[in-house]
Amino acid sequence: TKMPFLSFATVGGGAPIEIGGNSLKKFAEEFKKNDKVAVPNYALTYVAAFFDRRKVHIDMQKAKQMGNDAAVEKFASQLDKMDEVEFDAKEAYDKAVESGGPDLAESPYKDVEIVEAVKKVDLAADKDDEPQKLSKIEIKKMKPTELKAALKDRGLSIQGQKGDLMERLIAHECA
Repeated sequence: TKMPFLSFATVGGGAPIEIGGNSLKKFAEEFKKNDKVAVPNYALTYVAAFFDRRKVHIDMQKAKQMGNDAAVEKFASQLDKMDEVEFDAKEAYDKAVESGGPDLAESPYKDVEIVEAVKKVDLAADKDDEPQKLSKIEIKKMKPTELKAALKDRGLSIQGQKGDLMERLIAHECA
């Protein structure tokens, strides 16, 4: 799956910044490194809802590919709920940014275990935390910025044209 990049408002109302990551932990690390994200706990609540919805969507696609109609229905129902949770989290984030209000102490969303999860995350780089393996097809669909981010996550060079980046990532992932 492609690494998502999400846009966040900055402290002081500057230009929004895009941050990418393939897990909630990666976003939390980026927020800690880049302390310009406005109301970061609201932002992380939104990111958590995004990843929860994304996982359900991926699971539904897998069930479709396997022809499991009962699972597809189950995931479709969950996806509707997760769409609402993500929308609510994004709306709460946007309102907090607009009002300049205080950040969350904890998540108002019972479906999203974000704040407790973030509190438990050791933001030091985890050597065991390998990026998710990408298939050759997924790599070929990636844009240059996504390729560079995936290469960077794996400690590989980000120099070269799109074809060079794809070859390097495919060689690493499919070795």
